[in-house]
Amino acid sequence: MNMMKALLATEVHKVGIREVPIPDIKDDEVLIEVAYAGICASDLHAYNGLHTFRKPPVILGHEVSGTIVKKGPNVENLEIGDMVTAIPVVTCLECEWCKQGKPQMCAKKINAGIKGWVGTFVEYFNAPANWVVKAPKGVDMKTFVLAEPLSVAVHGLNQIPPDYRERLVIIGTGAIGSMAVIAAKAMGFKRIIAVDIDDTKLERALISGAERAVHNERENLEQAVIENFGMEKATGVLITAPHENVFVDAVHSIGIGGFVSTISSLSTPRPFILADFNTAEATLIGSHSYNNDEFHQAVKILSENVEAFTPLVSHVFPKEKIQDAFDLIVEKRETFFKVVMDMKH
Repeated sequence: MNMMKALLATEVHKVGIREVPIPDIKDDEVLIEVAYAGICASDLHAYNGLHTFRKPPVILGHEVSGTIVKKGPNVENLEIGDMVTAIPVVTCLECEWCKQGKPQMCAKKINAGIKGWVGTFVEYFNAPANWVVKAPKGVDMKTFVLAEPLSVAVHGLNQIPPDYRERLVIIGTGAIGSMAVIAAKAMGFKRIIAVDIDDTKLERALISGAERAVHNERENLEQAVIENFGMEKATGVLITAPHENVFVDAVHSIGIGGFVSTISSLSTPRPFILADFNTAEATLIGSHSYNNDEFHQAVKILSENVEAFTPLVSHVFPKEKIQDAFDLIVEKRETFFKVVMDMKH
C-alpha cells in the first residue's frame, strides 16, 4: 500500500505527522499532489477540541492548491498536470437547499476531513472532478490557496444587496477581512472603512483600497464613520472579528435601513444595542460558507487582483513545522494574515 504524510490534530492542543494511505480515486475523481494547504479558524477549533464534528485525531485542512497527478476514466474536463484547487464540500445537488443555490445547507454534504474523505493537510488529496477548479493563468499555487477562504468573504459580501453597496464598514482585517477589502472593491462597493486593533493589518487595508483605517482602541468608531460617511453612516457592515463589542460596533456604524452581514463564528454571547438597531430598522443577516458559483466568483476576483492578494499569504511553514504554525496563531507571536503549510517540503 502506498503511503503519504498527513498532518493531524493528534489530541487537543497538539498536532503531528502521521503516515496514512494515499487515497484511491473513484471513476469521477482526480488525485491532487498538494502544494499548499491553508490553516483556517475551523482547523484551530479542531486543534482546541471545540469543533462540532472534527475531533482529534483528525486530518486537518480544507484549503488547498496543487497539481493533478491522476484522474479517473470518467473525468473529461481536467488533465494530468493541471494546477487546481478544490471546493472542499460535496453536496447532493438534489435537495431543496441545493436547488435553491444554498448547497452549504445540504444535510447530506460531506466536508473534507470527515466521513472517509481526507483533509487537505496531506501530500495527496482526492476530489470529485466537478468540484475541482483550474488555476487561471498568472495565479501561482501559493496565492491560489486563498480561493477557498476568499469564497467565504465573497459570500458574506453578497449577503449585502447590490443597492446597499455605497458605504461599507469591515470590522476585522485578519485573513478574511483583508481579503474582503479587495473583494469588496471588485464587487462594486464604492467606499470602505476598515476596523481593527493591529496597525499592520490596518496599513494593508489602506493599500488594498479602504479609504480609512480605524484603530478601534485609539479612535471612536462611530465618530470616524460619521466623519467619512456623514450622518447617513454605512449602508453595509461586514463582521469578520470575534471581539467582545463587535455587535455594538456594528450598530454604531450602520445607517438607517442598512445590512449587517456576519461571518465571524461567535460561540459565546456578545452585547447588542437592540434599541439603536431597531431605530435604524437595520437587517442582521448571517453568512455561512458559500455556494459553488461564489467559489468561481472568488477565483475570478483572485485572478484579476493577484498582486493585491499575494501579500496576504504572510507565513509559510514546511510540514515538519506544523506545531510552530499553530503556536504562531494561538499565541499571536506576530502579525499574520493567512498561514499556510507547504506540503511538498
